[in-house]
Amino acid sequence: MQPIAPSLRLPVFLIAALAAMLIGVLAFVGWAQHGSSIFLAMAEGTLSWCM
Repeated sequence: MQPIAPSLRLPVFLIAALAAMLIGVLAFVGWAQHGSSIFLAMAEGTLSWCM
């Protein structure tokens, strides 16, 4: 009988999911703090391409 090796997929998946959630939370916090500046910079950049 061969011993069953524990799978490493679940811990790796959990770490990847937590990292993705952390990136999402940090992006949301950055958007909440600097949203108006980001919007104005994008609007100004778009207008400069039109002129």
